[in-house]
Amino acid sequence: MDTKESKTPKELKELVEWQCEPEHGTDSHPEEQPEAQRSDNGMYRLLPVAVVVAIVLLLAFWFFGAR
Repeated sequence: MDTKESKTPKELKELVEWQCEPEHGTDSHPEEQPEAQRSDNGMYRLLPVAVVVAIVLLLAFWFFGAR
């Protein structure tokens, strides 16, 4: 037994528009949020450095441990 309501195209359009609307009462201004103004502190550089160090260490253990 199908219990879903069938919606007219107009009702479907209204539903989609309602779902796409931003929440009422919240004005999004990213320039006023402190997280948006915070500058990077260099942590984005840490991952490539850590990867390179890990590769060098693994190669060193492999090279010197094989003898």
